[in-house]
Amino acid sequence: KEYIESWEKNMKKIASCDNFVAKISGLGMFDVKWTTESTRIFVEKTIEIFGVQRSMFASNFPVDKLSCSYVNLWNSFKKLTKNYSKNDRALLFHDTASKIYKL
Repeated sequence: KEYIESWEKNMKKIASCDNFVAKISGLGMFDVKWTTESTRIFVEKTIEIFGVQRSMFASNFPVDKLSCSYVNLWNSFKKLTKNYSKNDRALLFHDTASKIYKL
C-alpha cells in the first residue's frame, strides 16, 4: 500500500507537466508472475492520472516474454478497458501513440 501511494503521488507530479505522456508497458519487469488483477491498479491509476489522451498501451517485448505471452499482455489491456468507450479504447490502443510518434 505504501509503495502504491508513493508511486501514485509521483505519477501525479509527472502528469502535472503537460508535455508528458504515459506509455503503459513493462508490467512484468517487477513481477514476473503478474496477472491482470495485480496490474489493474497501475493501469487504471495511470489512465486516471494522465487521461486517455495522454496514455497509451505498449509492449516491452521481447523482455516481457519472461513474464507473459504477447497475446496475454494485449488481452489483459483489453479486459481492463472492456467498459471504456470505443473512442477511449481507440486512444489507448492506437490514436495517442499515432499522435505522439507522428505516425
